[in-house]
Amino acid sequence: MIDIDETMCRIRKEASEKKIHLDLTPLKPQKPADRKQMTQSPFNHENKQAYHITDFLHLHDRDFVTNAYQLILSRPPDKAGMEHYIGRLRSGYFTKIDIIGRLRYSKEGRSKGVKISGLLFNFIIQTLYKVPYIGFIFRIIVAICMFPSIIRTIQSLDAGIHVMSDSFADQLHKQSQIFSQLLNQKVDRSELAAVSQAKVDRSELAAVSQAKVDRSELAAVSQAKVDRSELAAVSQAKVDRSELTAVSQAKVDRSELAAVSQAKVDRSELAAVSQAKVDRSEFSDVVSRISRKADITQLDDLKVLKADRSELFAYSEKKADLSLLEQKADCSSVLEHKNRIDDILRQIVEQRRNLIDQERRLSILLEETRKRFPAPLDTDQVQIMIQEDERLLDQYYVSFEDSFRGSRQEIKRRQTIYLSDIDHLKIKTSQFPILDIGCGRGEWLELLKENGYSAIGIDINRRMVQECCDLGLTVEEADAISYLQCQQNGSFSVVTGFHIVEHLPLKQLIRLLDECLRVLCTGGMVIFETPNPENLLVGAYYFYMDLTHKNPITPDSFKFLIEHRGFVQIQIKRHNKYSCLFHLPEADAFTNKWFYSEMDYAAIGTKA
Repeated sequence: MIDIDETMCRIRKEASEKKIHLDLTPLKPQKPADRKQMTQSPFNHENKQAYHITDFLHLHDRDFVTNAYQLILSRPPDKAGMEHYIGRLRSGYFTKIDIIGRLRYSKEGRSKGVKISGLLFNFIIQTLYKVPYIGFIFRIIVAICMFPSIIRTIQSLDAGIHVMSDSFADQLHKQSQIFSQLLNQKVDRSELAAVSQAKVDRSELAAVSQAKVDRSELAAVSQAKVDRSELAAVSQAKVDRSELTAVSQAKVDRSELAAVSQAKVDRSELAAVSQAKVDRSEFSDVVSRISRKADITQLDDLKVLKADRSELFAYSEKKADLSLLEQKADCSSVLEHKNRIDDILRQIVEQRRNLIDQERRLSILLEETRKRFPAPLDTDQVQIMIQEDERLLDQYYVSFEDSFRGSRQEIKRRQTIYLSDIDHLKIKTSQFPILDIGCGRGEWLELLKENGYSAIGIDINRRMVQECCDLGLTVEEADAISYLQCQQNGSFSVVTGFHIVEHLPLKQLIRLLDECLRVLCTGGMVIFETPNPENLLVGAYYFYMDLTHKNPITPDSFKFLIEHRGFVQIQIKRHNKYSCLFHLPEADAFTNKWFYSEMDYAAIGTKA
């Protein structure tokens, strides 16, 4: 066991012998610098009845407010007052003079009656600074008058800063000297710690010397262990002898193996004899074949006959193939005739509808003519005759749409992408319905109805209007511009038109856009889809399949036109990409862009 008390006594004795001096006295605080060198004077709690304003201004922040309360009101500040004045002082809204004046001329301050020289005039000036407009002008005048004083103050501050920097440098030098002394003292303490550490090592050394006896005993045990290893070596040698005995036994087996190998030589000779016997059997077999040579020739004759039968089978198979080809040719001709009959029946149905429509228009024309004879025709009747003349192409365009536009399901699938644009408007269509111009067969109206929207369609094709009405859709026969001119301002949420703008001249297109902007409510949207001439196959070929088309409209031109007519947030949405029909490598970017890009695009604008 190590006696702690005894160890500490020895450490103290050795330290006194070596005369180690430990200076642990605390450092003396430095004298504060002058008040002008950014230090604050202590509080002046001597309550008097007369002060000068400079007695308050040398303190700052909370010390200033506390001192002002104590000298003017003879009490410490309350929490609310402290927070109020500190907040105004830090924000720059109040100056120190403002706070002193408000405390002195408050009800409580007037009751105390403390006199403060130089306060009244400065407080009045500070109060005038806060008067709107007048205070600003007054502040400028005072600043001009005090400009020389301000210059002197700046110069004095500059000199004070230099003085403070020199003072801080001196203090830093003194502190560095003090720190160096502390480091020297710390070295002396480390020597003392080393002495104490050395003392502990000696006690450990004594413990190790006591443990030496155990090591000698361990050496004796190790010597005994050597004898045991020799015994193990002897036992190991005995094992080798037993292995030698096993080897000698194995030698007897090898001799037996040699005897067996000699017997095997006799067997090989027997195999050679048996091989010779096989050759004899083959010789007898040849003799028997020669005796049966006549049978083989007969067999060859049978083979010839068999070959004739195979040819007969081949002829029969060819005949069956010919019959199948004849049947297949008959089926293809039947299908071809059936397709022709279907086309003829479809044309007959279309022609019948066209004839019925023409008969109806002729009856209307004759009825109007009969009403006016012998009187001349008036303007309305002439207009009716002109409108009926324009309906001569209604059936043609219906047939054209059925042949080239695509099925109703395909068109509805393409137009589904515009539902998300309408959903983002968040306008109730029950109050502001959707208007579809040139609704055609009504695919878009049917899609809107399936998704819970209220929509109205207009079209000048009487046949298509009738088909939409048969489907239960709300559709009117009307010209687009004439219909829009009869509607009230802000009466629709969305106006759409699919493949109609390419049918209109520029002036009519501008009138259509202007009327759409007028009838839309605030935040409403227009969606106009048209063929995309960026796809050169569309611009040079597919566009002109419809003989009623005027000219292609590029996306940039249409975007500029819609924006020019007052719409905002213009978007160009391209779709209907048929590149799956023409598979090209991705590396051929030019061909994919100008030939196999999207075949349609939509210009979407919003009313601000």
